[in-house]
Amino acid sequence: MKILVIGGAGFIGSHVVDKLAERGHVIGVFDKNLRDGQRECRDVKFCWVGNLFEEQLTDCFNAFQPDAVCHLAAQTEVGQSMRNPAEDARQNIVGTLRVLQMCREHKVRHLVYASSGGAAYGECKDDLWEWDEAERRHDEGSELHPISAYGISKATSEKYLEQFAGVWGVDAIALRYANVYGPRQQPGGEAGVVSIFADKILKDETVTINGDGECIRDYVYVADAADMTRRALEAAGENGGDAFEAFNVGTGVGTSVNALMKKLFEVANDNGLANRTSWVRGPEQPGDIRHNVLNCDKAHEVFGWRAETPLDEGLAKTVEWMKSRQ
Repeated sequence: MKILVIGGAGFIGSHVVDKLAERGHVIGVFDKNLRDGQRECRDVKFCWVGNLFEEQLTDCFNAFQPDAVCHLAAQTEVGQSMRNPAEDARQNIVGTLRVLQMCREHKVRHLVYASSGGAAYGECKDDLWEWDEAERRHDEGSELHPISAYGISKATSEKYLEQFAGVWGVDAIALRYANVYGPRQQPGGEAGVVSIFADKILKDETVTINGDGECIRDYVYVADAADMTRRALEAAGENGGDAFEAFNVGTGVGTSVNALMKKLFEVANDNGLANRTSWVRGPEQPGDIRHNVLNCDKAHEVFGWRAETPLDEGLAKTVEWMKSRQ
C-alpha cells in the first residue's frame, strides 16, 4: 500500500516507518521538521516538511494520494497541556480534524490514529475495580476518565474519529498506547520517564522522582508498539469500511516509578555507568495518573499481537542506544 505516516520522523513514527519498509510498502512521511526527527528518511522516497495547519499538508496529500494514513503527530506533554490547554486542543484536536478533512477529500479508506492508553482512560478508580491493585487493567470497554487536558484532547479526537468513520465510510483504528519507551526517544522537555532517567544516569546528574514514586505505569518497548501499528495499518478494508475500533497497546504489566528507577540503576551498574548518580523527590505533577495498566487481549485476539520485549531487556537496549549517542 501507499501509506502516509504523519509524524513519521519522530520517536514512534520512525520505528513505524522501519516496520513498514521491511514489508515493502510505499511510504510517505510528513513531519514538522525532518532535521529534528529521529531518522533522515534516507530509505523513504516521499518526504514533506510542514505543520498540520499549512498548505504543505494539502500539497502532501495531492502529491502522494495515500491508500492509508497513520496519524502520530501530537503535542504529547501532559504538563504543557495543563499550562496551556488551548494550544494543546489546537494541536491535538483541531490538528486531527485537519487530517480527517484531508482523508475525506482524498478518499482515504483506512486511518490509524495514535491515542493514549494512559491519558485517555485516566485513573483506575477504586469503585470501578474488584481485583487486587496489581491486577487492575483497563480494557477497551473501560470508560474514558481523562484527568489532564492532554487526555481530554485524545479522548475527544477519538470521538471525532468514530463520527468520521460512520459518516464517511472509513476504517478507523485508535491505538491507545501505554508508556512507550526505547531508542530514539529524546530526553528533553517532558519526554518519557525512561529517557529522562537514563539520560541523567549516563551524565551522572541528579534524578528527580516526582511525588512518592509509587505511580504505576505500563511500559511498552517502541519496536513492539510499532509492530502493532504496522499490523493495524495492514488491516485496511478488513472491517468493510464504516467502522471504528480502539485497541490497547501495552504489556499488561504495571511497574512503579521507584521500581523503574531501580531497574535502570541495575542496567547502568552492569555497564559501570551509575557510580555517582543520586536522586531527589520532587512535587507531584498536575494531571499525573496514579495507576494505569492496560489489558491487551483484544489486540492479540484480532491481530495476533503481544508485546514481546521484557522491561529489563528493553531498558538495556535503550541505555545502550543512549550511551552510543553521547
